[in-house]
Amino acid sequence: MWALHASGAWVVVPTSTARLADGPAVMGAGLARQAATRFPALSARYGRALAAGNARVVITDHRLLLAPTKEHWRDPSAMPLVLDALDAVARWCHAHPGEAVVVPALGCGLGGLAWPPVRAAALDRLAAARVALVPPSDPVR
Repeated sequence: MWALHASGAWVVVPTSTARLADGPAVMGAGLARQAATRFPALSARYGRALAAGNARVVITDHRLLLAPTKEHWRDPSAMPLVLDALDAVARWCHAHPGEAVVVPALGCGLGGLAWPPVRAAALDRLAAARVALVPPSDPVR
């Protein structure tokens, strides 16, 4: 995923809407943690966006699309949030047709959702977009 990002693709980062008491977003684990490690100011920037009521955020300078798949980072992912994220990615892709986007298996890693219904929803909602859909690394799902 990050190799595709390095070659110029945008990456969808699944997040939670949790924030620390002093403001930064909790970037949990998985891809959110990887993104926060790569881009140290990301947690503070996303925390400010969450405080302003914006849960789905475009970070242009890092080619990231942040979208919550759960409320708290310890919670399981919720399929309605995943569907909202996929719809937001589809709208963004429609508005930016020349951009390549890497879409991970939203909610299927540490979020605990099964891959087949998430894959079906992603294929349906992103059919017209230029995306690379990345399955979960756990082949059991």
